[in-house]
Amino acid sequence: MALFTQLQTSFGQLVNNTSVDSIERNFWLNEGYKKFVIAHDWPWAITIYGTPLVAYRANYPLPSDWRKWRWLKQDGVAIEEIPVELLIGGTAGYSILEDDSNLLINPVPTAASESDTTDNAESAGSAVVVEMSDTGNIAAGDFIYIEGISGGATVKEIASVSAVSANVSITISRLKHSYNAGAIVFEITEGLLGEYWYIPADMVGASDTNIVPDRWDMSIAKYAASMYYRKLEEHSLADRWLREFNTDIALCWKEQQLRSAKGRVEFAVKK
Repeated sequence: MALFTQLQTSFGQLVNNTSVDSIERNFWLNEGYKKFVIAHDWPWAITIYGTPLVAYRANYPLPSDWRKWRWLKQDGVAIEEIPVELLIGGTAGYSILEDDSNLLINPVPTAASESDTTDNAESAGSAVVVEMSDTGNIAAGDFIYIEGISGGATVKEIASVSAVSANVSITISRLKHSYNAGAIVFEITEGLLGEYWYIPADMVGASDTNIVPDRWDMSIAKYAASMYYRKLEEHSLADRWLREFNTDIALCWKEQQLRSAKGRVEFAVKK
């Protein structure tokens, strides 16, 4: 995954100009980045989502980076997207209210999810004892959703619980991330839980990276080059770099499909 500064350098080389206005250059690079990411439902652009349910509340804010649900469960039961007119008519499922970036669910919960927050900061590791004043219905062998702040960024994961000391602590078999005190925790059959394809944040700092696979991320500079030449009204060069950018996306997607198909074949053989 190339650093932002590497993409900037690559762009300068493609257009043979290292003095392009940095604001425009960075805008074009980030625009190309987003276009690459939203072109397909890439497996590397998926993240998890979880939130406790609130009694008698039907609408919940969508994550700010949300693009499309992969799957969604309410209290451990899979729910499907349906038109809002069916939802409010009583059909179980969810609808997306894109005008106000909200998720609307049915049935409306009549009780709040059991959830709690961690008492202390926790470090990533194995057999991590997490102190909580209310362990609720979490039991050994359960999976939990945990979300909190680490190093100024939001991190989240699903983890397994190996032991519980009621209303004192839970022991997490393997904690991937470190967390500040106050991370929210709930058992995965409580609340809303899902996975979604997300839109990544802009690259800003020189050391910022992107999520496009290493082999293809320099394609982002090709898109920026096409926008540079479009501004100069050099349309043949603009079209050339845009074609290369779109070809790279198509090849990356084909590569991904072949990899997925190979994985399915190997799984079938092992079975």
